[in-house]
Parts: sequence; C-alpha cells; structure tokens
Amino acid sequence: MTTPAIPLAAFDRYIDDYMDITVNVFHYQPSGRLAVRRDLELLADFAQSHRLGRITGDTLLEFLAYLGGERGNG
Repeated sequence: MTTPAIPLAAFDRYIDDYMDITVNVFHYQPSGRLAVRRDLELLADFAQSHRLGRITGDTLLEFLAYLGGERGNG
C-alpha cells in the first residue's frame, strides 16, 4: 500500500490557493491569515531543508515535533 503524500512542489504551488480559501470560505481575520501562511511556509522550509520530496503524515508529525522541541513552541 502506498503512503498518501503531497509532492512538495504541489504544496508550494497551492499555498496561495489555500490562503484564498481562508478568506472566502473561512473568513479568517488578517492576523489569522498571516499566522497560517507563516506556518505553511515553515512546513515547506522544513521539508526542503530535510530534502523531502513530498509531505506525508510522518512529515507532519516530524514537523510538529520540530516546532515543539527545537523551536520551543510546545
């Protein structure tokens, strides 16, 4: 069975589309949109710095551990 994944290039390409959804569907406030964009860009940077070609569930768990441990956001 193949692990579900998003290619990193597709993830980067669709960040702006997701940000449009946060405005048009979820009605996020500007400060919330900035925080979401920052988090998505941090995830993309994390994946690139770890030379990951795709984002999987394991990638997300590793990223959350990184935020909580190394960055002290836990």
